[in-house]
Amino acid sequence: MALAWPGLAALLSLLAVWLGAPTPAPEVPPRLTAGSLTPPLPELRPAPQPAPSVPLPAAPPPEPLWLARARPLTLWRAAQWQAPCWRPQLAMLGRWQLEG
Repeated sequence: MALAWPGLAALLSLLAVWLGAPTPAPEVPPRLTAGSLTPPLPELRPAPQPAPSVPLPAAPPPEPLWLARARPLTLWRAAQWQAPCWRPQLAMLGRWQLEG
């Protein structure tokens, strides 16, 4: 059958190339965008200058080291840990855990 159709392979390959080629895209003018018709966005405009503010008062000078160390340590001594007045037995602690 291949001998009955000479040039069939060449014809089929030519049709495949011709039909498989993409069609050229039509020429379209550039699209109009909103940016060319509207003013620039507020984010792109320069920021307004800040209004003059009231000057802040100066910070107090730091305390000298000898004044900072002269504070009493009564708060530290009052916060020490004290042992509980009664000591529960281990069996009692285990019973409390089992009961609830």
